[in-house]
Amino acid sequence: MNKVVLIDDEPWILTGLEELLNWEAAGFKIVAKFTDPQVALEQIHKIKPDVVFTDIRMPKMSGIQLISSLREKDPDIEFVLISAYKDFEAACKALEYGVFQYILKPFVQEEVENTIRLLDKKITERNGPISINPDEPNNLTSPKIEQLFHTAARYPVCCLNGLVPTFVRSQAV
Repeated sequence: MNKVVLIDDEPWILTGLEELLNWEAAGFKIVAKFTDPQVALEQIHKIKPDVVFTDIRMPKMSGIQLISSLREKDPDIEFVLISAYKDFEAACKALEYGVFQYILKPFVQEEVENTIRLLDKKITERNGPISINPDEPNNLTSPKIEQLFHTAARYPVCCLNGLVPTFVRSQAV
């Protein structure tokens, strides 16, 4: 089950987004909701969600500032920006930080469902098994392989099973 955190300074927006669709049927679970982005920032490192939906314009900290801070320590979180405004500058910054989607309020159920479906596909592909054929050097530079090495580099001890082919000799009878 993919973990989701919702952040908006308006509590009724959080409730509306939560009730908009059946999250669990789509493979997602809302594990926390925050109206204060600074509190969210402190807690997200502990929660380790797969996805964060955040408003752009909030008191104390913008959604863009929140994403910037989180990207440094949690690069695998997927972000969905939500806003009542068509903000070109924010959209450009969102692209810079690799935001997955930008959804305008009021929410359109179909748009949120589609976003969730695409997020599920991306997370499943990212977390799924990776097959590497060492005899084909071109596949060692694929985005998925780069992500594997990026993730592996964060751990002091890592074993990449299957990168070196094993040869077994059969015995003659």
